[in-house]
Amino acid sequence: IIHIDRFGNLMSNLSVEILRQYFKMEASGLKIKIGGKIAGPLVDSYSRCSKGRSGCVLNSWGCVEVFCREDSAERHFKSRIGTSITVNEGRSGK
Repeated sequence: IIHIDRFGNLMSNLSVEILRQYFKMEASGLKIKIGGKIAGPLVDSYSRCSKGRSGCVLNSWGCVEVFCREDSAERHFKSRIGTSITVNEGRSGK
């Protein structure tokens, strides 16, 4: 995590280019985790997750952003700047 905004959204330096290099982006099997907790699906907007649920979007920087809809991902994941994100592809185990 390289930045936390005033809403508690977690900005990473994990770019879409890196994701495409190592994973099939069209596959819905990406598992993004923070501290062992699944961060939720990679979606195209915050509204794709229910209130209080976490998810991930590719933000305007082209990087993974972890959010909790109408809540703080910072609190939910007990994260701070420097916290690691891990990505696995569900079926291939990459």
